[in-house]
Amino acid sequence: MTGYTQHPVQDGAERRSVFDTATLTKLLGRRIRILRAERGWSQEVLAELAGLHRNYIGHVERGEIHASVVQLAKIARAFEVPVGALINSQAESQVPP
Repeated sequence: MTGYTQHPVQDGAERRSVFDTATLTKLLGRRIRILRAERGWSQEVLAELAGLHRNYIGHVERGEIHASVVQLAKIARAFEVPVGALINSQAESQVPP
């Protein structure tokens, strides 16, 4: 199953959403890297706080693997943000200090 499915257009042709799984995986990885850099953390620090291996964090940040919801929850907990903040930068700003 890929991110968003294909949607029919009026002329019967199909178009793919820009949010396929590869794009979503890369965007997620970029967002995690930004959050980590904003805190001045190394991948090792984030991995330790999240209870994950540092190589796993590197793979996620490079968009090389599809992180499970459980792994994303661990990463979000390490950042002390809701899981949604890993996808949407505005979600983090909606969390009270």
